[in-house]
Amino acid sequence: MQLYAEGPDDKVITFLGVGEFAETVRIPALGSLGSDPGDPLRYLAGHTLADLLWAEQRATAWALAQLGRPSLTLRLPGGRLLGGRSSLSVPDGHRIAGEPLPT
Repeated sequence: MQLYAEGPDDKVITFLGVGEFAETVRIPALGSLGSDPGDPLRYLAGHTLADLLWAEQRATAWALAQLGRPSLTLRLPGGRLLGGRSSLSVPDGHRIAGEPLPT
């Protein structure tokens, strides 16, 4: 993350994920997690790992945007990721986002 935020401005970060996960995995309240009001991880109890992963992705994309670094997010339906060798160009990214290319 530091390289993308502070390094050369010559990259577009692509977040690739699935629309939904095959299984729902809940984060349990273990030990003091969820019972100690001062526990900084208490808020995770009862959420899913999918919730945590998407929150991390959104926060990272937001932080990059605040620095003026471009990124795009591709969520593929049905829990399937792209197979084989796939690539995207800048025009592809703009078509996916529904935005015209800057002139």
